[in-house]
Amino acid sequence: MRGLSRSQYRLRVGDFRVFYDVSVDRVEILAIVAKSDADEWLEEVGEKQ
Repeated sequence: MRGLSRSQYRLRVGDFRVFYDVSVDRVEILAIVAKSDADEWLEEVGEKQ
């Protein structure tokens, strides 16, 4: 996801989106949100680079 320093990855699961980050030793789940709310979540929580 370009332009964000957090939530680098997004997994699509039906009508839901799972936002997560991966580091050397772990995967951090940031949020699980409805597809319809994904853009709003990114605007509120996503950190710009």
